[in-house]
Amino acid sequence: MFNMKEYQREYFKKHREKIKEKSREWRNSNPGYSKRQYLKDPEKNKEWKKQWRKNNPDKVKELRRKSKLKKYNLSHDEWVELWEIQDGRCVICGKQFKTPSDACIDHNHETKKVRGLLCRECNLGIGFFNDSPELIMKVIKYLKK
Repeated sequence: MFNMKEYQREYFKKHREKIKEKSREWRNSNPGYSKRQYLKDPEKNKEWKKQWRKNNPDKVKELRRKSKLKKYNLSHDEWVELWEIQDGRCVICGKQFKTPSDACIDHNHETKKVRGLLCRECNLGIGFFNDSPELIMKVIKYLKK
């Protein structure tokens, strides 16, 4: 018995690059199409995205990771090197990360230079003090009272 889904799957495997190229050409010749489709029914699209994220947690994690690396202009190899140098631990408190996705990429907000990997708490702490060593020194003085 003929199975259309199986046929399509096999066809895509054999012609993957050709199909991707045709799709790219179509998207380039139809700019704004996706946005117009989204605006037709944004609630339906939001629900679809929510469901997709729920059904694909590993893909969501991977996309977030790639997005962060791109944001901080960091290659995967550079990230792995940071991870290994820090032995999978926060550079400030030394807490062991449960998973690589628990590590926050700390960076200088002015120069955008990556400083290291931090746990969420240390990253938020630095953020709340606006990366200001002077302000952090005042906090240390206060805590020593």
